[in-house]
Amino acid sequence: MRTKNTFTLLTFIICILTISLLTSGGCGINFGNDNNNGGGGNTGSDSVQGTIISITNVGSTSGITVQATDSSNTFSATTDSNGFFKIEGNFSGSSLRLDFLDQSNNLLATTSVTIFPGIEMDLGDITISNGNVNLSGDISVTFDGDISENNCSGSGGTIVVTAGNTDVIVQILTSTTIVDSNNNTLNCGDLLSGTVTVTGTLLMGNTVKANRIELQ
Repeated sequence: MRTKNTFTLLTFIICILTISLLTSGGCGINFGNDNNNGGGGNTGSDSVQGTIISITNVGSTSGITVQATDSSNTFSATTDSNGFFKIEGNFSGSSLRLDFLDQSNNLLATTSVTIFPGIEMDLGDITISNGNVNLSGDISVTFDGDISENNCSGSGGTIVVTAGNTDVIVQILTSTTIVDSNNNTLNCGDLLSGTVTVTGTLLMGNTVKANRIELQ
């Protein structure tokens, strides 16, 4: 009986010590990331923006809800008095569906754009006519990634930049500005390895025509 009581007392003391350590943070145990809001509440470096300049049969471009849906989440923003919107989030997948809704939450139009990790996208001026989304210019993008392949010949060619788990083909022209972190001029053939920031125009699929490349 005495042995049993001793064992019970020791068990009780161990439980008290364990609770004390956990609540005081002495064990350094991580119970989760408080910054992960889940659902559509996440914000990150990814973004898509644009300015709606006209909508058929709608009197104002302000107060329009723009919803961006990736492979798992929906993010949204409302246009300001100039029709401008910017949606930020941790986008996932390879395609982003954009839904445009009026002030009464009626669907005006839908379109899709290609995305990859870390992308900042500017759609420019947008017109919505009879359910169609029309862009007046090119889609501008900026993103970071690691060089994984160089196919340069002379002053032009292509490199492959891996952003997250996506390989992006970057077209380099004679007009493309290529510099290092100190703003020293580089050539296409110098881009053999390292991290780059690419600014350019989004083409079909995961292809970007580079205006500027900075080697970090």
